[in-house]
Amino acid sequence: MSVTHYKQTPDGDWVEMTAEEVQASEQEGNREREEKAKEKGHYCDENPQHYGFEDEESGRWYHGQECSICGELIHTG
Repeated sequence: MSVTHYKQTPDGDWVEMTAEEVQASEQEGNREREEKAKEKGHYCDENPQHYGFEDEESGRWYHGQECSICGELIHTG
């Protein structure tokens, strides 16, 4: 299965990324992840904890994952 990656241009158009751009983006993400882990002393995405709550005014249910160590938001759903 092939995955296509897109980026948004300054004009707001979406264009397909080249393989080199995808690789550079992944490398940048890895560098950022390592720097953040070095500062915090842990990897937030390796310590997920599910959360969920209902907004009493709207009745809407919110849920996702946050770091069980520092509470940083990892994912919302």
